[in-house]
Amino acid sequence: MKLPRRVEALRGKAFLGCGRLREAEFFAAAMILEAHIFDSPALRQVRFAGEKVYVSPKAFEGETCQAEPVLAAPKAPISEFPAALKPLAAEGFVKYREEYEPEAAAFYVKYIRSQRKKLWMYPDILRFMLEEKYIPAGEVSDFVDEAARQQKTELAAMLLEYRNKNFPRSETNTGFKM
Repeated sequence: MKLPRRVEALRGKAFLGCGRLREAEFFAAAMILEAHIFDSPALRQVRFAGEKVYVSPKAFEGETCQAEPVLAAPKAPISEFPAALKPLAAEGFVKYREEYEPEAAAFYVKYIRSQRKKLWMYPDILRFMLEEKYIPAGEVSDFVDEAARQQKTELAAMLLEYRNKNFPRSETNTGFKM
């Protein structure tokens, strides 16, 4: 669903009962999304064209909303999002980073690097961090152990491959358990 530029704010349960809504795109220069806007179990992505974004931390809460959609805002710095939604905005950045303005991209990279111990559990973000070599040798084994504990085998495999390619055995603790 694409909303025209003249739509600058949504309040209440604007998309209540839109169970098949998968994507929403907003073209306004500034966008406000208040609490409980989306109540769609199918929602996967929300895109913002403007530089100013206000999204309530509860915008994606509702009776049927189970998804955590990717939030993409190529012109807006990550500081525009509340703390609870920043991981979803970071996912949007890694998925569409070629579309991001350089100034905005710098904020996302800084956020991802500083929050890597929280964000590595998101597969797309982990893939980005590994490509950019943002995970130091000393953290890899801890992440592998945690991925194994949570039975996140895809993440564990990605981390093990990264470790094997980038670090000699002497730099990392290899005593993880699956």
